[in-house]
Amino acid sequence: MKCHNHRDTEAVGACSKCGRNVCAKCSRAIQRQIICNECIKTEQNTYFRLKTSKLPCALLGWLGALNTLLTGTYITTTYLNLTIISPREYLPAHAYAIGLTTAILTMMLTYGSYLQLKRHGYLGAEINIIAGALFLAIFVYFRWLSQPPFLAWLGLMGYFLPAPALLSGIIDILLREKQSQQAQRLWKHC
Repeated sequence: MKCHNHRDTEAVGACSKCGRNVCAKCSRAIQRQIICNECIKTEQNTYFRLKTSKLPCALLGWLGALNTLLTGTYITTTYLNLTIISPREYLPAHAYAIGLTTAILTMMLTYGSYLQLKRHGYLGAEINIIAGALFLAIFVYFRWLSQPPFLAWLGLMGYFLPAPALLSGIIDILLREKQSQQAQRLWKHC
């Protein structure tokens, strides 16, 4: 019985996954089973993909982007209306800055969620956490510090607006850490 890859080398056994005859160079014994290097690579490649779908994390990020967009639109239009009523007190430039800031945060959350869906490391999760934290800061400012408090009518429920964006990043990072630990355990067996 000869090795599938090395025709001049004697095989030590058949791979328990694909059934090919393999030599000692082309295989490893894992938990008393012979597995060829190709099956190990295939197993590791599929193992490095998250077992859970990335879609829920991406959807949470997109929901955060929608919340940011709608809240930013509300604040901007309300502020622009105040500039018409009292132009000396409220400057249109502030409304435009608010609109631009929320547009940037919306784009950040959309891009971060796209990266999460495409499995581009931790970058998408980190972008969503940063954008969610900035959105939370904007909400707190317009809930408590601005005069008049634009978002006071939301009450405590308003704190849930940035939650999808933050949870999207946090859950993704936790899942990736869990996957990383499982992958390290797999490497110990190889």
